[in-house]
Amino acid sequence: MPAKLVSRRFNERFPPELLQRDNLQHLLNRSKDKRVEKELSTKRGLARALAGLDSINGEAVFSLAEQFKVSREAMAIRLEELDLIPEY
Repeated sequence: MPAKLVSRRFNERFPPELLQRDNLQHLLNRSKDKRVEKELSTKRGLARALAGLDSINGEAVFSLAEQFKVSREAMAIRLEELDLIPEY
């Protein structure tokens, strides 16, 4: 997974304003599920959620993991390596 390509796709999908805490909360945990909140409280959990996100505002999209044909876990690790995951 080339760094430049992953970074570009990540930044296209998740502009800085979308990565703010309130916006991420709305995007990833609309139901305010405590289990999901706990998972998102870790950097890896947030990375997994962003790597596997396949719907934005009700519109189906290919997740980053699907785009690169890797597992969600592999993409999450790569996003962390590239320091693309914000502090949540």
